[in-house]
Amino acid sequence: MNQNPVPPEISAAGVAEWYEGLNDPFKVKVRRYLPGIDVSSPQAFFIDLMLRSEEDHNYGLSASAGSYALSLDMDEYDRFKVTEAYIDGLYGSERYDEAKEQCCINLDRFPEI
Repeated sequence: MNQNPVPPEISAAGVAEWYEGLNDPFKVKVRRYLPGIDVSSPQAFFIDLMLRSEEDHNYGLSASAGSYALSLDMDEYDRFKVTEAYIDGLYGSERYDEAKEQCCINLDRFPEI
């Protein structure tokens, strides 16, 4: 019997595999942000999760979610939006070089979208 089932919001967003790979402290942090989260797509879920966790100064979770989110298959506009949210998490985590790199990537992507 599974002690910690996958929350319905995680399943609805299609990100159960990501969630199951998290350690227990991160799972607790993620569950904190689930009520009312956007589950319309994995990208929308991760953007909403990153914004919610950044608002709470939980930049490590935001950066971790963003890193995973960027590995997903998505169009350029969604990739731009995911990267934009990821940058804030990186910056808040004091990972300035990575944040700057993602800024440059998004600036290069901007004319396409």
